[in-house]
Amino acid sequence: MNASSYLGNNTSTTLSFTLGMRHSSQMHLDQAIKNVRSGIKSVDQLVQRYHVYLQSRENELADNAFQKSLILYGQDQRLDYVNLPPCMYMIIAEADAATKFVIHRLYLPYKSGVRFATFLLSNDGDVLESVCYQRNSKYLNAFKVIRKQIAKRSFSEQKEAA
Repeated sequence: MNASSYLGNNTSTTLSFTLGMRHSSQMHLDQAIKNVRSGIKSVDQLVQRYHVYLQSRENELADNAFQKSLILYGQDQRLDYVNLPPCMYMIIAEADAATKFVIHRLYLPYKSGVRFATFLLSNDGDVLESVCYQRNSKYLNAFKVIRKQIAKRSFSEQKEAA
């Protein structure tokens, strides 16, 4: 089974929200990364179908086959159970308890859910640290393209706020 047939059989492109959630969901979709040209068609299809949501609000965290998000605070007790790379673990462990972080993980469902990348984001959406788990050069290039899109999104939000 190739990636295209897996995605076609196991994903849906329609989002159904209750009437009360519809307005906030549209706002949520406007802040997502919807398209990338990463060089890997299956990764591009995942981004197009699921979008990359990098929200820091508890009610808008991503949780699907492609991505999962988690909010941690500095010196959080759950830090030992999250299985983070050492560079991210150190940043969170050394931060004060009031500092909020978003852990955003990307997976490759067409490869049995293997990890693709992990991003450590500040509460403002800045990328503090990022790790790519795939060693293939095509996947490393796709990771760099997605990381660049996340950085652009963060920069444009800061520019709008100013």
